[in-house]
Amino acid sequence: MTELMEEKSTHLSNYARFESEANGTGPAWLDRLRKAGIDRFDLVGFPTTRHEEWRQTNVAPIARTPFRLADHDGGPAARDTAEQFSFGADAAAELVFLNGRFSLELSRIDRLPRGVRVGSLVDAIEADTSGVEPHLARHA
Repeated sequence: MTELMEEKSTHLSNYARFESEANGTGPAWLDRLRKAGIDRFDLVGFPTTRHEEWRQTNVAPIARTPFRLADHDGGPAARDTAEQFSFGADAAAELVFLNGRFSLELSRIDRLPRGVRVGSLVDAIEADTSGVEPHLARHA
């Protein structure tokens, strides 16, 4: 239990660093949503097997994972790796993520069904906040 408390502290510190680096660059509603999420995490911490909904799931390995903010640049090595794992021309679509970020340049989305939109959450928020805000954090 003490270990999870230490890991909680690490994640709270990481969030504080993220928040200072972001420096309010996002929309106010998103900053409030993030703050509410981290406040809730600060209050309840990681679930344990003592919580009924989590009794079959040990999240300690996740809590111990040393997450950090990812680099933005994928570079040539990322392109080579994406090509190595590509499904080739037979795939209807192929979405490529580098360090958790969607890469339009490396993805193939020309054969998506009508009405399907693909892009990064960052771009969606910048382009049309009204299309994103009503849906974020409404179901989880």
